[in-house]
Amino acid sequence: TGKLSLQAVKAVRYLFDVATGWRGEIQPNNVMNRVLFLETIAAVPGMVAGILRHFKSLRSMERDGGMLNMFLEEALNERMHLLTFVKMKDPGLLLRGAVLGGQVGFGTFYG
Repeated sequence: TGKLSLQAVKAVRYLFDVATGWRGEIQPNNVMNRVLFLETIAAVPGMVAGILRHFKSLRSMERDGGMLNMFLEEALNERMHLLTFVKMKDPGLLLRGAVLGGQVGFGTFYG
């Protein structure tokens, strides 16, 4: 399982490098692409956890003790980070498409 995990991490890193246009050189544009992409993916776990917690609460017809709000606040926090970086650099269509693909992929495997 260790080798499989390593290969999975390498594959995700490769896809991330391709999606953000990273070629090993530190340029402001490349760094901003990476930050924008990471902030969109960082919001997914909180949102997915919030949705799952919400559905569980609906099924059990009981309060969840505040966990739902905590998860959603974390997702909103990541969203605010993203909006701050969007003010610094407007993402193009290619990056927006990569974000959509990354969110679908990450959200599918996370949920």
